[in-house]
Amino acid sequence: EDWLAMKEQASALKKTLLPELGELAATLGRRDTLRAVFGLLERFRLAFLERKRALGLVTFRDAAEMAVQALSLDLALRRHYKRRFRYILIDEFQDNNRLQKELLFLLAEREELCLEGVPEADGLEPDKLFFVGDEKQSIYRFRGADVSVFASLAEELGRAGGCSLRLDRNYRSSPGL
Repeated sequence: EDWLAMKEQASALKKTLLPELGELAATLGRRDTLRAVFGLLERFRLAFLERKRALGLVTFRDAAEMAVQALSLDLALRRHYKRRFRYILIDEFQDNNRLQKELLFLLAEREELCLEGVPEADGLEPDKLFFVGDEKQSIYRFRGADVSVFASLAEELGRAGGCSLRLDRNYRSSPGL
C-alpha cells in the first residue's frame, strides 16, 4: 500500500517537475551567454548612475531612497522629523510603494524608540498615521506603485493595534454606479 502511494507521488512529481528541470537545464546550458548579458547590464547601470551624478540629476525614487537611508541611519535627524509631525495623513495610498511606506513608518516611529532601520507596525506612534485609499483605483503601476503594499497595510496595522474603516457608501454617484 505504501509502495503504491509512493509510486503515485513519484509519478505526479515527475509530471510537474520534468518540464521545469528541462527549462533549468537549458538555462544552465546558456549560462555563459547569460553571464555576458548580465555583465553588460551591470556596466550600463553603472554608466547610467555615473552620468546621473555628473549631471546632478535625482529621480523621485532616488529622493525617496536617500530620505529612507538618511532617516534609517541618522538617528538625530529621525528624532527631529518624528517630533516635527504630530499627524500624517496620506490620501490615495494605493498609488504608493514599499519605499514610500518605509519613509512614513520612519516618520511615525514611537517617540521613545529610535533604532537603526525601518520600524515595524508595532513600533509606530498610536494615532499618528492615517491612510486613505481604494485598491480598485490603483492606476500608477507604471511609475512603481504597488497596490499589494496598500492591501496588506490594514492587516499589518491591525495586528499592531490600529484600526481600519471601510466606507461602503458612495455619495458622489448614483446607486446604479
